[in-house]
Amino acid sequence: MSSEQRTHPRTVTQEEIIYFSNLQRDYEIERIHYIGTLINISKGGVGMRVNLPHYINEELWFEGLEGISKAQPGLVRWITTDSYLENYEMGIEFFHTTPAD
Repeated sequence: MSSEQRTHPRTVTQEEIIYFSNLQRDYEIERIHYIGTLINISKGGVGMRVNLPHYINEELWFEGLEGISKAQPGLVRWITTDSYLENYEMGIEFFHTTPAD
């Protein structure tokens, strides 16, 4: 029995990317940028390797993804740590701000 829950086929990749989160400070929103490596991508989300931990349901934004013309928001759905490599792998599920096509 598989625990696979993907609904969209994924493409394996090895691509560095800059992504960001928004931090509310008083009445202003500040973008915090990070560098990560995409390890897979699909219409529904991405798998990434990163150096800093994030938390479940944290909102992250991605720009410059192939086939996506504007910033794409997503939520961290899972995260694991690899203490040997001193990094984290996480899965991000995209959510769509426009009606599904």
